[in-house]
Amino acid sequence: MTKQIPEKPLPLSRWVARRRQQLSARLYVLHERSRRVTDKLQLDGLDEDEATLAGTSDLLKRLLSAEQHMRQMLVDHPASVLVVDSEGLVQLSNNAARELLLTIGVEQANLYMGKSVERVFPGVMDLDQIELPADPERCDAGHVVLMVKRTPVAWGKGPATLVLLHDVTAQVDAQQQLEVAVSRLEEVNQLKSEFITMASHEFRTPLTSVLSSLELINEYLNRAGDSVPPEVRGRIQSHIDRSKTSVGHLDTMVADMLVLEKSHGGQFQVRPERLRLKPLVDGVLDTLAPIGEKQQVQVNVSVSKSLEADLDPRLLRHILTNLISNAVRFSHEGEQVQVSLRQVSGHLQIQVADHGSGIAEADQAHIFDTFFRGQNSQQVPGSGLGLTIVKRFVDLQGGEIRVSSAPRQGATFTVTFPLLENSGAVV
Repeated sequence: MTKQIPEKPLPLSRWVARRRQQLSARLYVLHERSRRVTDKLQLDGLDEDEATLAGTSDLLKRLLSAEQHMRQMLVDHPASVLVVDSEGLVQLSNNAARELLLTIGVEQANLYMGKSVERVFPGVMDLDQIELPADPERCDAGHVVLMVKRTPVAWGKGPATLVLLHDVTAQVDAQQQLEVAVSRLEEVNQLKSEFITMASHEFRTPLTSVLSSLELINEYLNRAGDSVPPEVRGRIQSHIDRSKTSVGHLDTMVADMLVLEKSHGGQFQVRPERLRLKPLVDGVLDTLAPIGEKQQVQVNVSVSKSLEADLDPRLLRHILTNLISNAVRFSHEGEQVQVSLRQVSGHLQIQVADHGSGIAEADQAHIFDTFFRGQNSQQVPGSGLGLTIVKRFVDLQGGEIRVSSAPRQGATFTVTFPLLENSGAVV
């Protein structure tokens, strides 16, 4: 009579009890076999005495105990572990794997010995990462992402695969959220960049118009001659000059915002070239001469004719212009500003020092921040963007900038750039 296969699997408790009985029976058979082998065992060079027999039997017992411990460790391992034979059938699953089944809402019977692993974990034998729907009551994410590691092993009389499943749902979800946030941030930055570029160009048109109107008013005032009383002329001229200054500051701020945005948006490409530094510095000083004359501040420069460096001339010119103009504007009438360029320990060192109002210690940590205005700048007009741009242009060329200052003792800005081995030296 053919034995009928039950339609439903045995309950887990009955299956465990049956497997325990089978394992105990196998251990008894193995013990009996080892005892019979021990009785007939004769080691080369040794007599068959009780000590030898006892030692061999103890060795077999230890081997059996070690195997039992290893299997127990595999079953209790916190990671989900499966042993799959060459036909893709499950030969062993540990407690963590069965807990995982509950999470994804699959009956534990689907992971019994001899079941196809692909029916429970599709793609587990081919993919490095699989995603499965999960039971919403047991998993808030509604899905489970598993990282798969496979290792070939010998199991029984044939080859098999040891499969480890690691739950990486939280990490994968966090990475996806981060990617979405980065994408949105890039969109916001793009909109910001487009707005600043548009606004900068739109602002400059009316500013140019205002400046032209002020020039015309000034011209009409000059043509009026003596028909305008001196007192009225003075007031009108004062308002014209003040308006020109305000327009100039606003135009400078708009230009600085545009430059800063381009540098942060990657639109500013650094194009280094071999520069003779003295002609470049002389050109900057010629541009700033009117500011020095107005402030009655003298600028002294120390730079060798032979000093060269591989830097972007546009960025270096902007750095020097900003640092020297700041030093002049924050100096008092009759003071001097010292500018030096020299080679120090394989670096180009640029120093701009003044003897003006100085920078408070609390402000020094923020002077390169966007729109920051220190305590010493209340009486000096500016946008708070100049030093931010300087710091950005220094960083783009691999340099460093630092400041040394104290209130009423002036300030010294030091910029260093690495020099190539064949760069010119101070003579």
